[in-house]
Amino acid sequence: MPGSTDSGTKMTEFQREQLSLEREKLKLEETRLRLEQQAHTWKHAWITGSWIPILVALFTIIYGVWSLQQTATAQFSAKVIELSMSAKSPDEALARAQAIAEMVPGMLPQGMITRLKKADVRQFMRADDSVKLDLLRMLQEHPTERDQILGDWKTVFPKDPWILQISIDPEPKSQAVKARSH
Repeated sequence: MPGSTDSGTKMTEFQREQLSLEREKLKLEETRLRLEQQAHTWKHAWITGSWIPILVALFTIIYGVWSLQQTATAQFSAKVIELSMSAKSPDEALARAQAIAEMVPGMLPQGMITRLKKADVRQFMRADDSVKLDLLRMLQEHPTERDQILGDWKTVFPKDPWILQISIDPEPKSQAVKARSH
């Protein structure tokens, strides 16, 4: 029976060898799986990591273009308003805005011309120096019509600060003289 123990021991050694080989295979498989998982993680991180900055840059460019367009429209509208308000009459202000709208279609905000038509532009208008010189000439040429001329001036340019300092007779002298003569 000693031979049977030898074969039993050999079998056990063979089984031990097999078991050891299986353990090695398992370790190798475990290492391979870990490496594949790391490779997948790095690949995923690289793909995700490279797309995020690209998307952020794309959104930044889109926002920059939109913001620039909004700024240009606002500046253009402000310039149209400035040009309209520097006109000498409400009709000239409207004509300027309409001419600009025709020259550069689509740049004015919708309804701006309509709002300009509805607005009482005269209350914002100020007379420039050449118009004031005309007023002085008219006052010099027609001294008897002083209050009428100044009253009309105040109606056309109600926000002119200097006109507020001049006293105007509510009933112009020329009308008072006409009323007395009748």
